[in-house]
Amino acid sequence: MNTSESMKDTLELQPIGTDFWSRPVYKDQHGHLWKDITLGSNQPDLCSVVDNAFDGEPDMPIRRPFIILSKEGQADENKRFQYQMLDRYRCDCDYYLGYGNRN
Repeated sequence: MNTSESMKDTLELQPIGTDFWSRPVYKDQHGHLWKDITLGSNQPDLCSVVDNAFDGEPDMPIRRPFIILSKEGQADENKRFQYQMLDRYRCDCDYYLGYGNRN
């Protein structure tokens, strides 16, 4: 098999978000969805999705070569926990200064 044929068979995956169970979801050039069942580790283990639904269950493992095109959206996703904690601190301060009467 020459390189042009292998590149034609390679799936190009674009990250589109995370599902309800915090699994990264990717979409290939054909419109099929794939989920990383390792929850975004350095070595992704991708599976197809039942009924091609965003929150569907992982089904069959990927058997074709793939490349992940961009992780720009995941850079912000990595800071999600930090933003959640920052909002929690803000709520605590609002309570302390308001209804908590500084107690």
